Amino acid sequence: RLFKDAQLRIGRFTGFGVNLDALEVTVKRDAATWAVGLDSPQLKGLVGLPDAAELPIALTLDYLRFPAAEPKVADAPAVDAPDSLAAVDPSSFPALDVRIAEVFQGIEPLGSWSLKARPVSAGVSFNELDLNLKGLKIGGRATWLKSANGTRTTYKGRMGGGDLADVLIAWGFSPTASSRDFHLDVDGDWPGSPAWFGMKRFSGTLDASLRK
Repeated sequence: RLFKDAQLRIGRFTGFGVNLDALEVTVKRDAATWAVGLDSPQLKGLVGLPDAAELPIALTLDYLRFPAAEPKVADAPAVDAPDSLAAVDPSSFPALDVRIAEVFQGIEPLGSWSLKARPVSAGVSFNELDLNLKGLKIGGRATWLKSANGTRTTYKGRMGGGDLADVLIAWGFSPTASSRDFHLDVDGDWPGSPAWFGMKRFSGTLDASLRK
């Protein structure tokens, strides 16, 4: 092949459900893979695109930055926000191996993430979940499937961490309980995407353990 590498600068990129500003892209050819480097204020890292269709795409990021959370208004009534991923088709996901060193919400650090996504009938499965959300660690597996009635997420795994009081404070709640460590075994489902989890929409079992 004559093509070896290229460099691009894109003022604004919109696609795959994301908006990226001042995106710099480098493309290099390895033995059997296209190595695509991405660098913008929202994310930085590498995408490995293998020639073999049966192999997963490798997404390895130094950081990923989501928009900052909307500020809470004192004494405002609770409003159920819409599903932020409602427009995403779960059956469009390719096979992905994802590793992200640092995930942020605005300037607030959430933690590191890793997972494997694999296409399944009518959707995608997420396996080997290892997510950190402000001290709340999430492991296990999930599926996100579409049907005539919309989409639905199932999750089976364990959520846990160290001091529950620290996790509650990080998420903006009163530290009503403390612990040396805690975990919550979850087996259930809810309508919508994985991002639209809510206790009032959840159906399944929860088994909590807290050690002081």
